[in-house]
Amino acid sequence: MPREKIAALWQMFNTKPDMIEYGLSEYKWKREDYRKLVFTELFMKYEEEGIKMSYTEQDFKRDVALDTIGFLTPEERLKGLQADQVLKNFGAEELLKCLSAEEIRAYLRSIEK
Repeated sequence: MPREKIAALWQMFNTKPDMIEYGLSEYKWKREDYRKLVFTELFMKYEEEGIKMSYTEQDFKRDVALDTIGFLTPEERLKGLQADQVLKNFGAEELLKCLSAEEIRAYLRSIEK
């Protein structure tokens, strides 16, 4: 089977790990829910038969998390994170925009004491 996008579906059933990976990454799914089902089934089948895949269970969990994160509330997304883990992803200017002038002045007064 040629390594072409048109054959991507069939590559998922190949015996060569690089071709399986190619098929999984290149096939365009009409329904995203089928993608997760097929990934899970293929992963379990290949694991049973001893075919090593570079797409790991950890990769699968990360992909599911990324695919579903949009359904979570901001509070659910932040669960388990410390403030410094979140804040280090924002610049000072962005952080200051979230505060009123009075809040900034009050903070500066508190650290001057």
